[in-house]
Amino acid sequence: MSRESKDRGGHPALWVLPVVLLAVGTALVVGIFVVDRRLDSLERRIAERPPIVHEPGEASEGAVLTGEGTAVYVPAYSHIYTLGGRPLLLETTLSVRNTDLSARLVVDAVRYFNTDGRQVKSFLDAPLTLGPLATAEFLVEAKDTSGGSGANFIVEWSGDEGLNPPVIETVMVGMDGTHGMAFVGRAQEIKPWNNRM
Repeated sequence: MSRESKDRGGHPALWVLPVVLLAVGTALVVGIFVVDRRLDSLERRIAERPPIVHEPGEASEGAVLTGEGTAVYVPAYSHIYTLGGRPLLLETTLSVRNTDLSARLVVDAVRYFNTDGRQVKSFLDAPLTLGPLATAEFLVEAKDTSGGSGANFIVEWSGDEGLNPPVIETVMVGMDGTHGMAFVGRAQEIKPWNNRM
Protein backbone atom coordinates (compact mmCIF):
# COMPACT_ATOMS: atom_id res chain seq x y z
CA MET A 1 0.00 0.00 0.00
CA SER A 2 1.48 3.40 -0.94
CA ARG A 3 2.17 6.15 1.58
CA GLU A 4 -0.46 8.34 -0.18
CA SER A 5 -3.17 5.68 0.41
CA LYS A 6 -2.24 5.42 4.08
CA ASP A 7 -2.55 9.22 4.47
CA ARG A 8 -6.18 8.97 3.29
CA GLY A 9 -7.07 6.50 6.00
CA GLY A 10 -5.63 3.34 4.53
CA HIS A 11 -8.41 2.81 1.95
CA PRO A 12 -7.53 3.90 -1.56
CA ALA A 13 -11.20 4.43 -2.74
CA LEU A 14 -12.58 6.09 0.44
CA TRP A 15 -12.20 9.60 -0.96
CA VAL A 16 -14.61 8.70 -3.79
CA LEU A 17 -17.62 8.35 -1.44
CA PRO A 18 -17.75 12.06 -0.39
CA VAL A 19 -17.36 13.12 -4.03
CA VAL A 20 -20.22 10.86 -5.14
CA LEU A 21 -22.45 12.05 -2.27
CA LEU A 22 -21.69 15.68 -3.15
CA ALA A 23 -22.53 15.06 -6.82
CA VAL A 24 -25.81 13.26 -5.96
CA GLY A 25 -26.77 15.99 -3.47
CA THR A 26 -26.09 18.72 -6.02
CA ALA A 27 -28.15 16.89 -8.65
CA LEU A 28 -31.07 16.54 -6.20
CA VAL A 29 -31.00 20.23 -5.26
CA VAL A 30 -30.90 21.28 -8.93
CA GLY A 31 -33.70 18.81 -9.77
CA ILE A 32 -35.91 20.09 -6.96
CA PHE A 33 -35.29 23.68 -8.06
CA VAL A 34 -36.24 22.90 -11.68
CA VAL A 35 -39.39 20.98 -10.68
CA ASP A 36 -40.41 23.77 -8.26
CA ARG A 37 -40.04 26.41 -11.00
CA ARG A 38 -42.13 24.30 -13.40
CA LEU A 39 -44.86 23.87 -10.78
CA ASP A 40 -44.86 27.63 -10.09
CA SER A 41 -45.23 28.27 -13.82
CA LEU A 42 -48.12 25.78 -14.05
CA GLU A 43 -49.85 27.33 -11.02
CA ARG A 44 -49.59 30.81 -12.57
CA ARG A 45 -51.10 29.56 -15.85
CA ILE A 46 -54.12 27.93 -14.20
CA ALA A 47 -54.61 30.38 -11.32
CA GLU A 48 -58.12 31.69 -10.71
CA ARG A 49 -58.80 34.80 -12.78
CA PRO A 50 -61.86 36.99 -12.31
CA PRO A 51 -64.05 37.13 -15.43
CA ILE A 52 -63.68 40.11 -17.74
CA VAL A 53 -66.68 42.39 -17.39
CA HIS A 54 -67.60 44.51 -20.39
CA GLU A 55 -68.84 48.06 -20.28
CA PRO A 56 -72.62 48.46 -19.98
CA GLY A 57 -74.19 48.01 -23.41
CA GLU A 58 -71.14 46.28 -24.83
CA ALA A 59 -71.83 42.92 -23.18
CA SER A 60 -75.13 42.22 -24.87
CA GLU A 61 -74.48 44.08 -28.11
CA GLY A 62 -76.02 42.16 -30.99
CA ALA A 63 -77.69 39.59 -28.73
CA VAL A 64 -81.37 38.84 -29.08
CA LEU A 65 -82.30 38.39 -25.43
CA THR A 66 -84.98 36.00 -24.31
CA GLY A 67 -86.76 38.80 -22.46
CA GLU A 68 -87.39 38.36 -18.77
CA GLY A 69 -84.26 36.31 -18.13
CA THR A 70 -83.83 33.44 -15.74
CA ALA A 71 -82.60 33.29 -12.16
CA VAL A 72 -81.17 30.31 -10.29
CA TYR A 73 -80.38 29.59 -6.65
CA VAL A 74 -77.08 27.75 -6.13
CA PRO A 75 -76.18 26.39 -2.66
CA ALA A 76 -72.72 27.16 -1.32
CA TYR A 77 -70.91 26.42 1.92
CA SER A 78 -68.11 28.53 3.40
CA HIS A 79 -67.76 25.72 5.94
CA ILE A 80 -69.34 22.48 7.06
CA TYR A 81 -69.23 20.83 10.46
CA THR A 82 -67.22 17.71 11.30
CA LEU A 83 -66.11 15.84 14.40
CA GLY A 84 -68.82 17.01 16.77
CA GLY A 85 -69.32 20.52 15.43
CA ARG A 86 -65.79 21.60 14.46
CA PRO A 87 -65.98 23.81 11.33
CA LEU A 88 -64.06 22.77 8.21
CA LEU A 89 -63.41 25.81 5.97
CA LEU A 90 -64.17 25.36 2.29
CA GLU A 91 -63.09 27.17 -0.88
CA THR A 92 -66.08 27.67 -3.20
CA THR A 93 -65.99 28.08 -6.97
CA LEU A 94 -69.19 29.08 -8.74
CA SER A 95 -69.04 27.86 -12.34
CA VAL A 96 -71.36 29.26 -15.05
CA ARG A 97 -71.02 27.25 -18.27
CA ASN A 98 -72.56 28.14 -21.61
CA THR A 99 -73.61 24.77 -23.04
CA ASP A 100 -74.63 26.16 -26.44
CA LEU A 101 -72.52 25.46 -29.52
CA SER A 102 -73.41 28.71 -31.30
CA ALA A 103 -75.32 31.14 -29.06
CA ARG A 104 -74.04 33.60 -26.48
CA LEU A 105 -75.03 33.62 -22.81
CA VAL A 106 -75.32 36.86 -20.85
CA VAL A 107 -74.68 36.60 -17.11
CA ASP A 108 -76.65 39.58 -15.82
CA ALA A 109 -75.89 39.29 -12.10
CA VAL A 110 -74.07 37.09 -9.59
CA ARG A 111 -74.98 37.79 -5.97
CA TYR A 112 -73.64 35.99 -2.88
CA PHE A 113 -75.85 35.64 0.23
CA ASN A 114 -75.11 34.49 3.78
CA THR A 115 -76.91 31.98 5.99
CA ASP A 116 -79.34 34.68 7.17
CA GLY A 117 -80.32 35.55 3.59
CA ARG A 118 -78.48 38.90 3.50
CA GLN A 119 -76.49 39.82 0.40
CA VAL A 120 -72.78 39.74 1.20
CA LYS A 121 -71.30 40.48 -2.22
CA SER A 122 -72.15 41.25 -5.83
CA PHE A 123 -69.61 39.87 -8.30
CA LEU A 124 -70.59 41.86 -11.40
CA ASP A 125 -70.91 45.60 -11.98
CA ALA A 126 -72.14 45.03 -15.53
CA PRO A 127 -73.42 42.07 -17.57
CA LEU A 128 -70.87 39.50 -18.70
CA THR A 129 -71.15 37.78 -22.09
CA LEU A 130 -69.98 34.19 -22.51
CA GLY A 131 -69.40 32.94 -26.03
CA PRO A 132 -70.38 29.45 -27.17
CA LEU A 133 -69.07 26.78 -24.74
CA ALA A 134 -67.33 29.44 -22.61
CA THR A 135 -67.23 29.36 -18.80
CA ALA A 136 -67.01 32.03 -16.10
CA GLU A 137 -65.84 31.22 -12.58
CA PHE A 138 -66.36 33.18 -9.36
CA LEU A 139 -64.29 32.35 -6.29
CA VAL A 140 -65.05 32.62 -2.58
CA GLU A 141 -61.84 31.82 -0.71
CA ALA A 142 -61.80 29.54 2.33
CA LYS A 143 -60.70 32.44 4.55
CA ASP A 144 -63.93 34.29 3.64
CA THR A 145 -66.41 32.90 6.17
CA SER A 146 -69.03 35.64 5.62
CA GLY A 147 -71.44 33.26 3.87
CA GLY A 148 -71.59 30.57 6.52
CA SER A 149 -72.83 27.02 6.19
CA GLY A 150 -76.06 28.16 4.52
CA ALA A 151 -74.55 30.51 1.92
CA ASN A 152 -75.89 30.70 -1.63
CA PHE A 153 -75.56 32.44 -4.95
CA ILE A 154 -78.35 33.96 -7.02
CA VAL A 155 -77.32 33.99 -10.68
CA GLU A 156 -79.40 35.80 -13.31
CA TRP A 157 -78.84 35.05 -16.97
CA SER A 158 -80.34 35.66 -20.39
CA GLY A 159 -79.16 35.02 -23.90
CA ASP A 160 -79.69 34.60 -27.58
CA GLU A 161 -83.07 33.21 -28.59
CA GLY A 162 -83.12 29.40 -28.42
CA LEU A 163 -80.06 29.24 -26.16
CA ASN A 164 -79.43 25.92 -24.41
CA PRO A 165 -79.73 26.38 -20.63
CA PRO A 166 -76.34 26.81 -18.95
CA VAL A 167 -74.88 24.46 -16.36
CA ILE A 168 -74.48 26.44 -13.14
CA GLU A 169 -72.98 24.79 -10.08
CA THR A 170 -70.73 25.33 -7.10
CA VAL A 171 -67.72 23.20 -6.26
CA MET A 172 -66.63 23.23 -2.62
CA VAL A 173 -63.16 21.98 -1.67
CA GLY A 174 -61.57 21.68 1.77
CA MET A 175 -58.55 20.11 3.45
CA ASP A 176 -58.28 18.72 6.96
CA GLY A 177 -54.77 17.48 7.63
CA THR A 178 -54.09 14.82 5.01
CA HIS A 179 -57.77 14.40 4.11
CA GLY A 180 -59.40 16.30 1.27
CA MET A 181 -63.08 16.84 0.61
CA ALA A 182 -64.90 18.07 -2.49
CA PHE A 183 -68.56 18.19 -3.45
CA VAL A 184 -70.87 19.96 -5.89
CA GLY A 185 -74.03 22.06 -5.45
CA ARG A 186 -76.50 22.21 -8.36
CA ALA A 187 -78.55 25.23 -9.40
CA GLN A 188 -82.31 25.39 -8.84
CA GLU A 189 -84.37 27.72 -11.06
CA ILE A 190 -86.31 30.43 -9.20
CA LYS A 191 -88.35 33.49 -10.17
CA PRO A 192 -86.19 36.22 -11.71
CA TRP A 193 -84.91 38.84 -9.27
CA ASN A 194 -86.71 41.72 -11.03
CA ASN A 195 -90.06 39.92 -10.55
CA ARG A 196 -89.59 40.09 -6.77
CA MET A 197 -89.78 43.87 -6.50
